[in-house]
Amino acid sequence: MKISMKSNNQSMYFLLSIVVCMLALVNPAQASNWYWDFSNGLDHNNFTFSSDRLSDIFLDESGGNLRIYSNVFGVIPSSVQGGNISSQFKVNGDFEISIDYSLNKALDSGTQVQLGLSNLALVRSNEPGVGGNNYHVWYPNVIKGLTSTSDTTGTFRLVRIGSNLASYVNSSLIYNYIDYGSGDMGFGFNVQANGFSGWNGGRLNATYDNLRVTANALVDFTPSNSVPAPPTIFLIAPFLTFLRSKRGKAQ
Repeated sequence: MKISMKSNNQSMYFLLSIVVCMLALVNPAQASNWYWDFSNGLDHNNFTFSSDRLSDIFLDESGGNLRIYSNVFGVIPSSVQGGNISSQFKVNGDFEISIDYSLNKALDSGTQVQLGLSNLALVRSNEPGVGGNNYHVWYPNVIKGLTSTSDTTGTFRLVRIGSNLASYVNSSLIYNYIDYGSGDMGFGFNVQANGFSGWNGGRLNATYDNLRVTANALVDFTPSNSVPAPPTIFLIAPFLTFLRSKRGKAQ
């Protein structure tokens, strides 16, 4: 009886492809790399929107991105006010979180946009007390890495390796903290008016898009349609390359 090596290899290729696909889809919450383009709005399974003290602040999810805005203009009381989008899951181990921001209007005095962890924020702000428009890191309740800028768009990036945390805008390092901490952390991004006496609160209007989260694991994460594709799927690629090479040799 003559057995076709080509046929056997094709069968093996098909069966192993199915197995690899199934393995790649097991426990997607442990996927290391996730991406949100917000084309379907906010992923409400994993994020919440809230406002601080300011009733006239809104989230617009209809434009294929997330726009946070307010129509209020007046004197701010001595408190922080703004619109916040917060993760309901935490990043574990080494991680990188990045998100694009865009100012739909110039920042009024005392307003800012930021990407932050529970006690640290990477900020684009307009603060007269420190020279006007700038980037900086706020931690712990101290401004670090103050950098003047006129940017109206950019990408915030927070990168932790071990216990060290580096804060970037695009590829430029703003500040690096040694021994920041290595515990599981939630994160968020917002548009904010700072409550400094005598400052005028401006109309807040900024957009966020293209959120990327890479981590050893995501804790309390809920996979949903708002996440286009868990990159664990890409584990298939090296297997398929290997199988193709084997099939080519057998033919």
